[in-house]
Amino acid sequence: MKRYCYLAKSIYVSLLLLVLAPYSAFSDEASLGQAAFSTIEIGFGARNASMGNAVSGLSDDINTIWWNPAGLGQLELGEASLSYHSWFQGWKDSYGSVGYNTTKGYVAAGLIYSDVTGMEIRTGQDQPLPGTYKTYESIFSLGYGNRWKKNLYYGVTFLGFYVNLNDDIGKAVATNLGVLWKHNKNGIGVCVQNLGTTVGYYYKSSDYLPRTLRFGINVSPIDKMNTLLEIAIPQFGENNVGIGLEYWLNDIIALRGGYRTLGSQGGKYFEILDKASIGFGVKYKNIDFDYAYAPCWDLGMAHRVTLGYIFGSPAKTRTGNIIVRVIDSETKKPLQSIVIISGAASDTVLTSGQTGIRTMENVPIGHMIIRAEKDFFTPKEDTLTLGWYDTKKLEIALKYTGPKDVPHERVVKGIFGKVTGSDTKLPVSATIIYKGPQNGSVTTDSSGWYAVEKLPPGEYTLSVESNTHNYFPQVIENVIVEKNNATLTHCNLTKVKIMRLYFERDRAYVHPNDYPALDNLASFVQKYHENTFEINGHTDPRPTTKFKNNKELSYARANSIKEYLVSKNIPAYRLYVKGFGSDQPIASNDTEEGMAFNRRIEIIMNPPATPVAPTQITKDSTKTKNIKAPDSLKIKSNNSKSTKTKSLQTSDSLKTKPQVLDSTKIKNIQTTDSLKTTSVVTTLSDSTKNSSSIKKGKKASKKK
Repeated sequence: MKRYCYLAKSIYVSLLLLVLAPYSAFSDEASLGQAAFSTIEIGFGARNASMGNAVSGLSDDINTIWWNPAGLGQLELGEASLSYHSWFQGWKDSYGSVGYNTTKGYVAAGLIYSDVTGMEIRTGQDQPLPGTYKTYESIFSLGYGNRWKKNLYYGVTFLGFYVNLNDDIGKAVATNLGVLWKHNKNGIGVCVQNLGTTVGYYYKSSDYLPRTLRFGINVSPIDKMNTLLEIAIPQFGENNVGIGLEYWLNDIIALRGGYRTLGSQGGKYFEILDKASIGFGVKYKNIDFDYAYAPCWDLGMAHRVTLGYIFGSPAKTRTGNIIVRVIDSETKKPLQSIVIISGAASDTVLTSGQTGIRTMENVPIGHMIIRAEKDFFTPKEDTLTLGWYDTKKLEIALKYTGPKDVPHERVVKGIFGKVTGSDTKLPVSATIIYKGPQNGSVTTDSSGWYAVEKLPPGEYTLSVESNTHNYFPQVIENVIVEKNNATLTHCNLTKVKIMRLYFERDRAYVHPNDYPALDNLASFVQKYHENTFEINGHTDPRPTTKFKNNKELSYARANSIKEYLVSKNIPAYRLYVKGFGSDQPIASNDTEEGMAFNRRIEIIMNPPATPVAPTQITKDSTKTKNIKAPDSLKIKSNNSKSTKTKSLQTSDSLKTKPQVLDSTKIKNIQTTDSLKTTSVVTTLSDSTKNSSSIKKGKKASKKK
C-alpha cells in the first residue's frame, strides 16, 4: 500500500507541473481573468452535483469521463447517461455519454450542447441594436480508462470545443488526464482538466479554456456509504473545496448531500445553505434515476435530473487471487484437504500435503464461501469478499475426530493399521495379504503402518507375516469393510505360539487327534528353516502320580512334541525342550478354567542366528539340565489302548491358526477401546474329555 501511495503522490506532482507550465507561459494574459466554455465548470450529472461535485476520488459511473477519466477503468458494464437542463433566461443545455468495456480497456464518448436564445445585440460602445440572436457551444469528448497496477487506474479524455457567437466562431482542442487509486471502496483521484490550445476566433482575440487541477478522496467507513472531499484549483479564480456524502438505504434508494465553496464566480453566496446541495438516486434493475437540487454560480438554485442505463456484459472477468491454508486445529500441522469454493466463484481444489496451502489465481471477484473438508475431520467454512486484483489469505483450522492414538495422515477409507512386535512394541516390517471381494498385498512402511484403500465393501481375511521371520504369522478374519468407512486393524505379532493339545492324565505321548495341528506346525518350522524353536511345557499345580513332579511331566510332554517334529524331518538341533511345571501360570489356578489355560505347550520362535539356552526342566540348571524323558512316554501307535477316547474331535480352537482379531470400524469418525490388541492365547488340555469342551464359560475337566 505504501508503494501505491508513493506512486500516487509522484503522479500528482507530475500533473501539477503539467498544469502550472502553461499557466506561467501565458501569465502575461492572466489579466483576462475569465475563461471560455465556463459551462464545463458547472459539472455534469445530477448525482455528482448533489455531492458538491467532489467526485474525482469516487469516479464510478459513466459521467467520470468529465471528472476523472481514470474512473472509466473500473467500470465493468456498458453505461449510458442523458441529462437535459433548462436554466434561466432561455439558457438550456443537453448532455449525453455512452461507454463500453472492451478487452483492451473502457472506451467512452460524450457530447454537450448548450445554447442561449434572446441575446441582445450591442455595439462596441455597448449600445443596443434592433433584434436578438442565439449563441451556442458544443463539446465532444472521447475517453479511455484502464487498470495499470493492482489498485491503480489511469485515463485520458480528448476534447473538441466549438462555439458560435452569432458573428464569430471559436474552436479548441484539449485533453483531461487522470489517475485513480482504489482499495476496496476507498479511493484517491487526481485529474488535470482542459490541457490544450486556447480558443481561437475569426475576429476576436483568443480565450483560455478553464484549466483545473482536481484532487479528491473517497472514504467508505461502512458498507453502502461514500464520504467525499475534493479540492479544485482553477487557473483563473479562487480554489474550490467540495464535500459530499452518499448513503444507500438499500439496493434501490440512495440519499445524497454536498457542500461546495465557490470561487470568484460572482461571490453571491455567503451562507452555508446557499452553497449546499441535496439529492437522491433510484436504481431499478438496469435503470438509474438521479435528482439534485444544487446551486448554479450566482444564478440561484436549480433542479437537475439524469437518466442512466446499464447494459452489456463484462468484456473480461475481473479477478483476484486467493491463498487458502488448511491446518490441524490441535497440532497446527498442515493438512491436505479438499477446498470447495461457492458464490461469486465455483471451484473444488486440493491443498498441498506438505504445506496445506493452495493458491488460486484469476478467481472472479465478489463474495464467496470457502469450505474445507477432510476425512475424519469436522468440515469448516469461512467467507471472504475478493476485490479486483486483490490477494486474500485465509487459514482454516479443522478439528480431528479420528482415533486419538492414530495420526490423521494414517486414516484412510478402507483397511489400515500398524504391525508391532509384542515383545518390543516396536514397528515390524511385514507383508499383509488380504483376501475377500478383492485380493492383493501391501507392505508396512518404516513406521510399521499399512493401508489398503478403495476396497469394495465386504468381508476380508488378512494374513500378516514378518519380513524378517522373527515372529509367528497371524491371520485376522472377519475384517468388515463398509462404503466410506475406515476399518482400523492393528496387528501385534508374537514370538510365542501357545497350543492347546490333548494329553491323557499323567501321560506325555501325542494323541492322534493332535496330529493335524502338529503337522501344520512341522510345515511352518520347515518353511522357517533359518530359525530355531523352543518347546516349553507347562502344567497346573495339581500333583502327578506317574512322574516325580510336574516339571518332569511338562518336560516329557514338550519332548514328545519335539520327537514328533523330528519324525517329520525337522533337524533335532533346531528344537530345544524345556519343562517349567506350574511355575509360569498365565491364569489363576483357583478355577478349573484357569488351570485349563495354564496346561499348555508354548512354541517360541528365535530369530535367525540367535543362540538358545540349554535344555532344562527347572530353574536350577546345575541339577536339572538335559533330563531325558522316560521311554514309557514316547509316542505310541494309533492302535494303543491308552489312546482310546470317546468321540474325540479337534475343535477350531485347537488349530494352530493365530487368533482372529476383530476389526474395529470407525463410524462417524469415533474410536473405541476395542482397538486394543491382546496376546494370542490357547490353552493346553490334558483331560480325558473332549478338548473342545474346554471353552470360556464352561467348566473344565478336573483331571490332569
